[in-house]
Amino acid sequence: DRHNPAITDSKKMTLPQFLRNNSGLWDGKDPPHDLQEELYHAIVDNEIVIRKQGDPDKRGWVRGLKANNYEQGRRWLVLIGNEIRWYKNPSQGESTTGLLGRIVLDYVRISKDNPKMTFSVTSLVPTPIEFCVYNDKGKGYVQDTAELHVFCENEQQMLLWFKEVSKNVT
Repeated sequence: DRHNPAITDSKKMTLPQFLRNNSGLWDGKDPPHDLQEELYHAIVDNEIVIRKQGDPDKRGWVRGLKANNYEQGRRWLVLIGNEIRWYKNPSQGESTTGLLGRIVLDYVRISKDNPKMTFSVTSLVPTPIEFCVYNDKGKGYVQDTAELHVFCENEQQMLLWFKEVSKNVT
């Protein structure tokens, strides 16, 4: 539950709870405390994701997106290869149906912003980055921007998105 944005920080599993859950696992004995603590922090720092071929690299809710005059509230973000797509809800998240927008991560830089819950996509070349927005009929319109800002629910979520998106920049 550490990486589930639907669960508030105060309800996420703590180290003492993790230790209690693992009590008696080794032939009735507890695994070594140092090992459990290292495992707990590894899970907290790196979400365990079991993916099938073709699955998105990352998906989840974000608080919003903003670029120039374009602004969207809470959206379902999907990272597939070097492309970020956004939708109104998760049920639309693996198709082009319900697609609200997308940006290809070619020749861009990903940076952490202030406040600490935001990251940005900016161009590495002198031309602006292009992103595409779609109307309710699925027709796409290309827009230019200097930066696309992604607003996350909290700093932990932003760091996870930042890490995954950074790995997928081409």
